[in-house]
Amino acid sequence: MTVTSHVEIDRVCNAIFQAIFERRLEPNTRLVETQLAKALSSNRSNIRQALLLLEQRKLVEIVPNKGAIVAEPSEKDAAEVFAARLCIELKVLDLVCEQRKAKDLKQLQTHLRKEKQARQRKDRHRLIDLTGRFHLLLAEIAGNQVLLDFLSHLVARSSLILEKYGDKEPSNIADLYAFRGDYDQSFKWLNKAFEIKDPVLVEALTYPSFKPMYGDSRWSDFIKKIGLPKDHGYPLN
Repeated sequence: MTVTSHVEIDRVCNAIFQAIFERRLEPNTRLVETQLAKALSSNRSNIRQALLLLEQRKLVEIVPNKGAIVAEPSEKDAAEVFAARLCIELKVLDLVCEQRKAKDLKQLQTHLRKEKQARQRKDRHRLIDLTGRFHLLLAEIAGNQVLLDFLSHLVARSSLILEKYGDKEPSNIADLYAFRGDYDQSFKWLNKAFEIKDPVLVEALTYPSFKPMYGDSRWSDFIKKIGLPKDHGYPLN
């Protein structure tokens, strides 16, 4: 295989990966080689190789006598992916707290503003993309390429999980109750998010709707319970 072929296969693979990452391709969607070749201006051989690579990453499933489909994760897959993300992202946060610079904080603030704008515009695909990339941005700031590669893979698999099981993550339900001023329900759903290892949780704790809860002893207890690094930056009171 030539260098040119490798580059083309990587391009095709990244294009399909991005579509899954942004949840533009739903679980169990059939991936027809001829259609993909036309859409991506490539050939069937390159498409086939790209699909095989994505199968290795658990993002595509190649079914005998049917062809390729977007992988449909099971509940066990979801639990394992979210558990892995929690382990990795806690280490990422630890590294970010150790070596963050002023420019990194500005970059995160800019990113969160973009997310807020996407929410206000109800731009679903843009918000999905930005939400996933927030976690990858943290990994970039952490400066560990291996962790970034693992997390990139897990975030893409999370997209399939969230597409199948819905957008109502406990962390976002907690955010909604906090916005309404129902803090008892908000704490209930935060604890549920922790129990199921909701990957949105760490990011959700930065949402402004939780600020009125900072003075509640349940907030400091919760922050301590989830095991963030000592220099986590979240207010305890």
